[in-house]
Amino acid sequence: MIIGLPIDKEAISTNTAISESLTDASALFIHDTDTKSSKHVLLETLLAHHETESLLEALSREKVGVLICPEIFALAYKASREAGIEVFKAETLLLGKNISLFKKGELNPFTFNSAKSSGCSTDCSSCGESDCKSD
Repeated sequence: MIIGLPIDKEAISTNTAISESLTDASALFIHDTDTKSSKHVLLETLLAHHETESLLEALSREKVGVLICPEIFALAYKASREAGIEVFKAETLLLGKNISLFKKGELNPFTFNSAKSSGCSTDCSSCGESDCKSD
């Protein structure tokens, strides 16, 4: 299983801290639980490498099946699930701890209702986003 965790560019040298959210991240820490290999990549480099402007498309091409982040917006959650990527709520901002908790099955998956609304009410029809319907 390949896991993606959003990180800030400044955290690349330490490989320890998760970004507060996927939208705030400037890089991604990618960990393969089967081979136990890890790498970090700037998001702009990832998008350029896969010749796409879509982060989800780039993640799919990297075969990322799981995202772990402290929070995610409802539309991003829905799009991730439609792309076949499971999204789990980080328990801490420490990379290694979240990977360990995921491997033990101790991280909670996000649901549409636990994802963060982007300024609208939890009823997505209130902000006119027709794509923002619960799964």
